[in-house]
Amino acid sequence: MKKKMLGLNDIQYLYEFLFWFVVFFILKKVWHKPEIRMIYG
Repeated sequence: MKKKMLGLNDIQYLYEFLFWFVVFFILKKVWHKPEIRMIYG
């Protein structure tokens, strides 16, 4: 098995980035709803 160049911290960082990217994408999709604006605004 080939050793990966990425360490555990790098993978954690990548997952965190992906998580926030998805959250941002979903918020962008539903931002036009007034109840969402009330919750996050």
